[in-house]
Amino acid sequence: MALTVTIRKTDVFGNKRCHIVDIAFDTSYPTGGESLTARDCGMDVIDFALFEPSAGYTFEYDHTNSLLLAYVPVSIDAGSETAGANNTIVKTGSTGPLEIAGSGTAFQVAGAQVTSGDSLAALTAVRGLIIGS
Repeated sequence: MALTVTIRKTDVFGNKRCHIVDIAFDTSYPTGGESLTARDCGMDVIDFALFEPSAGYTFEYDHTNSLLLAYVPVSIDAGSETAGANNTIVKTGSTGPLEIAGSGTAFQVAGAQVTSGDSLAALTAVRGLIIGS
C-alpha cells in the first residue's frame, strides 16, 4: 500500500515553493519506510521536509531514497544500571543492554523504527512542511 498525501496549503518562500501536507498511513508499514516522492507532494524536488509528531510517533525524511520513516519511543524496562563511558548509563533488562546519555532522571534515547507490517492507519493527518521546487 502507500501513503495518501493531501496538499492543504501552498505558498512561496523566497525562490522555493512551500506545501503544507497531511499524510495518511496505511495498514502495513514497510521495512525501511514509506515511499514519499517530490511528485507525491506536488513538486519536482524536495529540499526540506519536516513532520510534526503524532500519537507518540516521530518522522524523518530520507532524501536519498525518498522515504518517510516512522519511529516509536524506546521503552526501558526495569533492570540493573551501571556506569558507562562519557557520562552515560548502561541499563540492562529483559531486552538486553541499552546505553543512554544523560544523568539523574533526564535521558536521551533514540526511537526505534516502526516494525515492518505494523498498521499506522490511525495516523490520518500527520502534518508536514515540504520546501522545494
